[in-house]
Amino acid sequence: MRELDSEAAGRGRSFLLLPSKITCPAPEPDAIERPRVREKLAQAIARPVTTLVAPAGFGKTTALAAWADRLDGPVAWCALEEDDSDPSRFWHALACALARADERLGAPRNMAEVAWTEAVEAREALTELLAQLGAFPDTAVLVVEDLHVVQDAPVVGDTLAYFLRNLPPQVHLVLTSRTPLKVPLAKLRVRGALVEIGQDDLRLSPEEQAALFRGAALALTSEDEALLEEATQGWPAGCRLLEMRCRNAGAVEVTAIMRQARASVSDYLLEEVLEGVPADLMRFMTETAIVESFSAPLGARITGLTEAEVRSRVDRLADAGLFVQRLEGEGRATWYRYHAMLQDLLHTRLRRMPEQESLALAGRARGWLLDEGFDDAAVGLSFWMRDYGAICDIIEQRWKSLWMNDELEALLRWIDLLPAPLLNERPFLCAVAALPAAYAGDGLRGHALIQKALLRLDDGEDFLFSFCMVQKAFLASFEGKQAESAQFAEKALRFLPEEEGFLRGMMMQVRASTLWASDPLGAIAGYGEALPVQRAVGNANLLASALCNLAVFQAAVGQVADAERAAREALDLYEPGQRAAKPMLGFAWRALAEVAYERGDEVSFAESCGWFEELSVHGVVAARRAELLVLQAKDAYGRGNGASGRTAFTGALAVEEAAALSMMPTLAMIRDWRGSRNGESAGEMRGTGSAGRLGLFRLMERLVHGEDVAAESAAFADGVNSEDAALKVRACVTAAVAAERAGRFQGAVALVRQAFAVSRSWGLAAAFAENAPDMQPLAALLRVEAAKGERDGAGSGQAADDREAARMIEEALKGAPRASDALTERELDVLRVVADGASVAEAAEMLVVSRETVKKHLGNIYAKLGVHSKMQAVALLREEGVL
Repeated sequence: MRELDSEAAGRGRSFLLLPSKITCPAPEPDAIERPRVREKLAQAIARPVTTLVAPAGFGKTTALAAWADRLDGPVAWCALEEDDSDPSRFWHALACALARADERLGAPRNMAEVAWTEAVEAREALTELLAQLGAFPDTAVLVVEDLHVVQDAPVVGDTLAYFLRNLPPQVHLVLTSRTPLKVPLAKLRVRGALVEIGQDDLRLSPEEQAALFRGAALALTSEDEALLEEATQGWPAGCRLLEMRCRNAGAVEVTAIMRQARASVSDYLLEEVLEGVPADLMRFMTETAIVESFSAPLGARITGLTEAEVRSRVDRLADAGLFVQRLEGEGRATWYRYHAMLQDLLHTRLRRMPEQESLALAGRARGWLLDEGFDDAAVGLSFWMRDYGAICDIIEQRWKSLWMNDELEALLRWIDLLPAPLLNERPFLCAVAALPAAYAGDGLRGHALIQKALLRLDDGEDFLFSFCMVQKAFLASFEGKQAESAQFAEKALRFLPEEEGFLRGMMMQVRASTLWASDPLGAIAGYGEALPVQRAVGNANLLASALCNLAVFQAAVGQVADAERAAREALDLYEPGQRAAKPMLGFAWRALAEVAYERGDEVSFAESCGWFEELSVHGVVAARRAELLVLQAKDAYGRGNGASGRTAFTGALAVEEAAALSMMPTLAMIRDWRGSRNGESAGEMRGTGSAGRLGLFRLMERLVHGEDVAAESAAFADGVNSEDAALKVRACVTAAVAAERAGRFQGAVALVRQAFAVSRSWGLAAAFAENAPDMQPLAALLRVEAAKGERDGAGSGQAADDREAARMIEEALKGAPRASDALTERELDVLRVVADGASVAEAAEMLVVSRETVKKHLGNIYAKLGVHSKMQAVALLREEGVL
C-alpha cells in the first residue's frame, strides 16, 4: 500500500468516535449480586433479543457489564446520544461498535455515507451488514444502550425494525431504554424469542438491600430496613446513595437519614452525598462534566492536573462509590463517564459557575478534541457553548480534509448548526457549503449559496472567486452541463494559485472529463496532466479518483495496457480489506473488465464484473453501469447466448442510452434490438449527430437496415485517429462489411487488413472479431487473398496475416461450446418431451420411466445448464437451435 496520508491530505476525522461511546464498561467490583437479573440474562444468549427497560438508576448498565464480562464471544457496545437520531450517525456508531468487538463483524461499507432516506439504498446497506453478521462463525452480542434517545426518529426506527426482523441467529441484540420501547417486539414475544427485564426485575429485594449495607459494615435494624424499602422501593441508585450517606453514621443517625430520605430520595440524597465529597474531588467532577466522557489526557487538559493526578482522583471517586464508569483497558487508553443522574446534577453546578470559567473549561476540552482528531465532538461542544465563531473556524480549517475524504455530509451538518445570518456574512463558508448541499440533492440551495458568496466578493479576492468557480464547475457537472462545467473549470484554473494543488487537480479532472464525448484522446491527455498534481497532494482518495477515471477512458479507446496499469495502481493505494468501502474503485474494475474482454480472458472478466457489482451497492455512476452491461452483452453474444445478450443490452440502454451506445454495440446486437422494436430507428429517438462513437452507431444502424453506407463508412474510418484504437478497429470492420456487401471487394480487403493490423498492435482481439457473424464473407476473401499471395510468391508476410485474420474470424464464429453439449442424449429426450408441454407424469409415461427418473434427469439438466426451471432450460436450448 502506498503511503499517502500526509498532513496536506487532511485527517478526515469528522466521524472519529470517542472510545467511550463504543466500549463495553468494566464490571463494578462491588456491585450487588441480583439473582433474578442474572437468571434472566442467562437466557439472553439463547434468545434473539433482550430488553432492559427502566428509569435511570436501576442498574441496567451495571447488570449488563457484569453479564458481558462473563461471556466468551465478542460483545459490541454502543451508548447512544441525542445526536444519534441522525440515521447516518446511528448506523455508523453501531457499525464501529461491531468492528471494535471483532473486525469480522464490521460493515462491508461506510454506513455514514449511506443515503438512509432512500429506502432501496438503506435496505441494501442493512442487508449487507446482516449478511456479514450472518457469516460470523461464533456467537456475538450487540448492546444498544439508551435507545429511548433516538427511537422517535422515523428513519432510525424503521431501519432498526428491519435489522431486528432479519437478525442472524448467532447474533443477539440487547436494547436498554428508560422509556417503553417502540420497536416491534410482539411477534418475538409470542414466539418466546424475547427476554424482557423491567423495573420489577431490577429492583433490589429487601435481602439485597441489606446485603448492600452489610458490605459497608452497616447493620440495619428492622425499622431501618422498612424505612429503606419505603424510601427507595428497591431503586438501586437510591439504595446506593443512602448507603453512602450512612457511612460513618451512628445507629440513631442512620434512622434519621432514612426518615429524611422518604421525601425526595434522588435530589435529596445526591445533594447530601455530594456535600460530603472533598472540595478537590467536587471541583474535579464538576470540571470534567463539561464533556460526556473523558480520558486521563483529556481530563488533564480540562483541569490543569497531571494525568497521574486525574487517575488518582478517578480512583478516589470509584472507591467512594460515586457513580463513575470505567471504559476501555488500563492506563492511558482508559475512558470514564459519570452516571446520568450524577451528570445531570454536575451540569446544574456547571450552569451555576461563572460563564467565563465554564467557557474556559469547554475551550480547553475542545482544544484537546481537535488536537486528537475528534472534530465532530469538538463541533458539538462549540455548539453547546453557542460559540458559532469556533464552528466557523473549524470548518475553515477542516473543509479540505472533509472534501478529500468524501465526508461532505458531515461538513453540511456542521454548516447547518450555524445561524443563517452568520452564514450569510461569511462568503467563504457559503462557497464551502455549496457542494455539500448539491451532493445532498439540493442543487438550488447550492447555487444560491454560491450567489451569496459572489455578491459579497471584494476586489482582490481572487481565491474566493476561483473557489466559487470550482463550485460552479462541480454543480454544472452534476447537472450534466458539460460545456458550462468546462468553462467554470477554466476560470477556476486561471485564478487558483499554483500551490493550491488539490483544487487545481480537481479542476483539471473536471475539464478533462468534459472532453470525453468530443475528444477522447484529449480527455486522456488532460487526466495525464492532472495526475502529477494529484500525486503531489498526497491523498489516496484523490489519486484513486484520477487513476480510475483515466483507466476507464484508456480502456474505452483501446489502450488496454495503460488502462490496466492505472487501474491496478488505484487498487494498490488501499489494503485489500479497505477496498470494499471505496466506491470509486468500481471504476477501476469497470476498466479491468474491458481489458479482460478485449483480451478474451473470461476468468478475469467475470472477476472484474463481480467486483464492480459488489462496489456498486454503494451507488454507482449510471454511465459506468451501462457500459459494463454492454460489455456483458457482447460477451454473451460471443458465447452464443443471444437471449442473455439482448437482456443486458436492453438494460444498458435503459440505464443510460448515450453511455451504452458509446460502447459500440455489435451489428448483431443492433439487429436484434431493432427487431424487438419492429424496426424503429434509433436515430429518431436521439436527434442528430455524426461524430465519434455515436456516428459509428448510426452508420451501423443504417447498415443493418440495408442501406449502402460503403462510401460513408470508409470515409468515417479513414478520419478516425489510430490512437483511438478501439474506435478505429470497429470503424474499419464496419466499413469492410459495408464494402463487401456493396461488391467493393478490394476495398473490403484493405479495410479488414487495416482493422486487423491496428487490433494486433494494441491487443484488441475482441474489437476485431466481435462482429464475426457479419464477417464470414470477409474471412473467405482473406483466404482467397492469402492463397493468391502464396501462389504468386510475393507478400508472404501479408498472406500469413490474412490467414491469421481469417482464422480469428472463424474461431469467433465457433463461439464457446453450446450449453446443450453438456447434456446426455437421454436428458435431451426428457427436455424435448417437456418442451412440448408434457408434465413430469406424462413425460415418464411417454419415455417409459418412473416419475422419479424424470425428476432426476431434470435436476441434472438444471445443474448443467445453470438454470432453475423447465422454462429457462427450454428457452436456452431453443436459443441454441437444439429444440
